Amino acid sequence: MLKKHKTGIVWAIIVVTLMIAAWYVSKYHYQLMLIQGDSMTPTYHNLQLVVLDKHDREYAVGDVIAFRCDGLDCVLVKRIAEITSDNRYYVLGDNQSESVDSRDERVGYVEREDIVGYVL
Repeated sequence: MLKKHKTGIVWAIIVVTLMIAAWYVSKYHYQLMLIQGDSMTPTYHNLQLVVLDKHDREYAVGDVIAFRCDGLDCVLVKRIAEITSDNRYYVLGDNQSESVDSRDERVGYVEREDIVGYVL
């Protein structure tokens, strides 16, 4: 009976450790994200899972990023079309007829601190 109890405790410790590790990786390194909508078609499709790289990096025109959009109260995924001299980003969806992006005043230019990560 004591052996079963110890085995249960060991498994509980393993599960809790894995949960903490998963939280840490998701918070600071990599995160799964679900694409919602068709604004990035044909590159990404509605309900497609993508991985965000959350490490700090230099972004370039053509990179696909996820960023917080306060005007729409959500996180958007768009491609960088222009980088201004003051390090703000003009972003567009690949499917521009369906995309709400920097052309919309609710999105506008994206500030660096609003970028959540780079879409791998």
